[in-house]
Amino acid sequence: MWINKLDLDLFSTNQYNCEASENYMNDCISYYSDFFKYSKEITSCPHCGSKNTIKYGSMKSGENKHRRYLCKACNKTFSEITTFPLSYSKKNVNMWIEYIGCMAKGMTLRAISEELKINVKTAFAWRHKILSAIENKVMAKELYHHVQIDDVIMRKNLKGNKKVPLEKKKGRLMYSVFETPENERIRVMSCIDDSENIFIRGIDTSDISCTDAKKILSPLVKPKSILCTARNFAYVSFAKQSKLKIELNKSTKHKTKTGEWLDNKIARRNGLNFNIYTAKFMGVATKYVNYYLNLYVWDIKNKETQFCVAIKQLFIHLLNSNKVLRNIDFKNVTLEGVTA
Repeated sequence: MWINKLDLDLFSTNQYNCEASENYMNDCISYYSDFFKYSKEITSCPHCGSKNTIKYGSMKSGENKHRRYLCKACNKTFSEITTFPLSYSKKNVNMWIEYIGCMAKGMTLRAISEELKINVKTAFAWRHKILSAIENKVMAKELYHHVQIDDVIMRKNLKGNKKVPLEKKKGRLMYSVFETPENERIRVMSCIDDSENIFIRGIDTSDISCTDAKKILSPLVKPKSILCTARNFAYVSFAKQSKLKIELNKSTKHKTKTGEWLDNKIARRNGLNFNIYTAKFMGVATKYVNYYLNLYVWDIKNKETQFCVAIKQLFIHLLNSNKVLRNIDFKNVTLEGVTA
């Protein structure tokens, strides 16, 4: 009723199989149990870093029981899941696994809320906690050899901003993205190498500067790589400073492994397609763009993955992440991350 099989968000080449649901649920629960059973005992406080801690009974997270500790330095309590994305949740882990399955099937927040009997605000928070946590598991940390780079314009989205009148939000949509004032634009930088490692990031600027290019690309692009970019001075400057070869778009100096001239078509297509992708969510608030880019890249990488396998992988990535987005952090989320 709530799912259109032609418009699945994730794993769309593999139709959802109800018989596989029980299998991935049991596997995920088993992994969750073993993960904490064989995890090392906590020796320092996650709040202040002090090693002066003692065991302090146990605590419940849904139906799951976890060890509890007390820090004698800051007098705060914590558990073995405090530094994990599932911390501060009073719901059973089974519900989180079911939520991931619902999200993968392309259900809306309201549909998930009705299916799992949770508040719509909880469904919203969980989606963003999951997308925030999987960033380091999805985005490439290094780009090698032939690296395609491009950036596209994206209009700032004020969705959810109650300080801006609805009339102004609607009025902003009447002109094209290229007619949007520069102070209402952001850039989405898209990178991919010939091993199909992908990195895409939203940047709060109307145009990429040399500083932006250096800040983002320096840790990513490895020495002796060849950059293939649009004719943008920022990338040319970065290549010269990093002593990298550069192939400007429509130039004919270097060829790929298959004998074709280098271009940045795939990087540009990935960036442009993200604008279309956000329409599934009725638009994405600008401050959450990078979270949805994580989902977008995950989608690209898992088009051919079996549904139940992809769900298990996503749950494992979630559990192994140490990036925690607490409810009180949502008001401090920006495109650059969570501000203090």
